[in-house]
Amino acid sequence: KLSPAFILCMLPGALIGGPVYQITDLGALGGTSTAGHRISERGQTVGMGTDRLGNEYALSGGNAITPIARDGAAWDVNQTGMIAGAKYIDGQSFAVTWDSTGAHFLMGTGVGGAALGINDAGQVTGMTGNGRAFLTDLNGGVRDLGVMLGGDWAAGRAINEFGQVAGYGTMNGAFRAFRWDNGGYTALGTLGGRNSYGMGINDNGVVTGHAQTSAGYMHAAIWNGSQALDLGTLGGKNSYSYGINVRGAVVGYSQVRSGEYHAFLFQDNILYDLNDLLGNNSGWELRYAYGINNQGQIVGEGLYLGQVHAFRLDLQQVLDMLFSLNGGASDGSEDNGGSGNGPTGFNGPTGFSGPLGSHGPLGFSGPLGAE
Repeated sequence: KLSPAFILCMLPGALIGGPVYQITDLGALGGTSTAGHRISERGQTVGMGTDRLGNEYALSGGNAITPIARDGAAWDVNQTGMIAGAKYIDGQSFAVTWDSTGAHFLMGTGVGGAALGINDAGQVTGMTGNGRAFLTDLNGGVRDLGVMLGGDWAAGRAINEFGQVAGYGTMNGAFRAFRWDNGGYTALGTLGGRNSYGMGINDNGVVTGHAQTSAGYMHAAIWNGSQALDLGTLGGKNSYSYGINVRGAVVGYSQVRSGEYHAFLFQDNILYDLNDLLGNNSGWELRYAYGINNQGQIVGEGLYLGQVHAFRLDLQQVLDMLFSLNGGASDGSEDNGGSGNGPTGFNGPTGFSGPLGSHGPLGFSGPLGAE
């Protein structure tokens, strides 16, 4: 029987004092990308992927994500299973939602629009075809949020349960992250450079995204107020964040010293490489993390045995892992032959060639550009 001390020695060093995750393969379509973008509190993941022929699909599912629409992208999902996304028709993007009855185009958003965020009340945010952020009301009506002072373009990227919107838009010739509520836009700062981008918001109104440094690099950041807090990198020059939960845990991806991108978790003022929080010899290289829910489940994209797959990470406690591997109970009681509690699991914005741009994973060139 293995001792806890021996098992600790066998775990990756970064796990000591940090979270531990169990990974679920959400599948692949065989193309250059299959990614989980967001995950609901009920464990439903949505995303986008390409097949071997380059066709793009909106994806959704629990323990595997499968196509719900060809020529589309699924960007966010709420607890009822309502999905916000985009449908591409003749090379043009249209804002759309999906529910159990099918697809519903958001009238009034126009050609070139996209639905990018949704909350549990069913409010949707995104961008209209004429480059303005929008917010739907509870009856599905589309409210034009306009643009920031000194700007001519804006997009809502995420929305919390209080109807606050995070996004980014132009302002005096640069891109600036914003937080919007009924009082209007609040422009969010940079890290010394010109540009910043808001990509996620939690129910406390804390925004996450990325901001340019004085050296011209992009760093993952959070805004609790209007001033940016630099989350740093995993040893490389650039990092980007996309998701934040109510506890303030942030996910994204960062260059490492080699220049490759690794998925990260920022929690308790520590930036973790998510690859270090898996067990040894998992067969995975986690490249990009995009979404995290309030249960701590994380979704994104990585390489599994060299092939591009979407993934979900389920949080498990270090002691649960120790005692499960050791065949004992995790509550400190005597082992009477049972398996104990075991690991604690949970049931249940990839570069695109379409209208939403093509720069890197969930980074967009053009108006939705993240760099």
